[in-house]
Amino acid sequence: METNKSIIINNQAIAAYEAPFCPLCKKEGKILYENMKDRTTDAPGLWSIRSCHICDVAWLSPRPVAEDIEKLYPTTYFTHTVVTKPNPKGVLSKIKSVKKKVRNTIYKVQYGYDFFGQNWIGILAAKFSPFVERVGRTILYIEKQPGGRLLDIGCGKGEFLAQMKDLGWEVMGVEPDVEAASIARENFQIPVLSGTVLENDIPDNSFDIVTMQHVIEHLHNPTETLNRIFRILKPGGKLVVLTPNIKSLVQILMKESWHPWEPPRHLILFSPSSIKTLVNKIGFDIKEIKTLSVHTMRTWIGSEWIRRTGERPPDPTFLENAEWWMKAKGRLFGLIETILVHIVRKDCGEELFLVASKPKK
Repeated sequence: METNKSIIINNQAIAAYEAPFCPLCKKEGKILYENMKDRTTDAPGLWSIRSCHICDVAWLSPRPVAEDIEKLYPTTYFTHTVVTKPNPKGVLSKIKSVKKKVRNTIYKVQYGYDFFGQNWIGILAAKFSPFVERVGRTILYIEKQPGGRLLDIGCGKGEFLAQMKDLGWEVMGVEPDVEAASIARENFQIPVLSGTVLENDIPDNSFDIVTMQHVIEHLHNPTETLNRIFRILKPGGKLVVLTPNIKSLVQILMKESWHPWEPPRHLILFSPSSIKTLVNKIGFDIKEIKTLSVHTMRTWIGSEWIRRTGERPPDPTFLENAEWWMKAKGRLFGLIETILVHIVRKDCGEELFLVASKPKK
């Protein structure tokens, strides 16, 4: 996507270029917000958000060049950090045990992972879509596939791959953050390739599932990456994408303070219609597009921090640092959005979830 870039500018010691044109239709976009700063890690630069009303997509302008992007991910960024939580005791330990049994039951009932036992609470929960949505998101709603191979692009510290490995998948990761990739290898004994999927020689027709969780919005070259994924997948294999939704309820209400704008690391952000357009152009068959409200509380609290103070504490501390009233409002807002997503307006969830398949030969 950088082959036709404009003259390089110096944006507070970050090399960048103006990107006035829509990445999908190439028409000039409208400026939504100007002179935005990094609100979480204090990376340098002043940035704007542009949008295209035709394609329903938004993007960062000016855009940092690929060679300088590493400067915008400081060592405090969440992919570098291993978070250890103390083991609960007493009543909290029992609650954790029940939650685990409910989760495992839903894995079995909904997704076919048959080596877990069931409990009656989980069987009831599996009949209630918001519970299934929340639990299923942890495995990206991926059903059991004996002998299946799964590649996670932008795998971070490897927690998701470790879980899928435990569920019987043969897994591999790709991660440009060298430190995060090292954590995944050492903590979970998972094969992780350093760099991007475009920089690694992964055989064609070699994986049943390729996942990208909050990765596509970071890419300078989403079209090239999706083309490469198309080749990597076996015929009939599936692409699974999770990314912020610019049509979300929190974005509509918080506007410029919506924390998933995350300048300057989020380069392009989609709506349900624009991500469908992009993926269809590659040759994929769309199987499912929906929006999720699982992380509404988190998104609302992060956006509220920004609205009130102009910045948000870095991951993973901002939820813990929120005051009780902020958490209470976040939970209430999450409930409201969940009701809307499941009953009234299905496109207003905070995250876009897409499943697309490579046609069978």
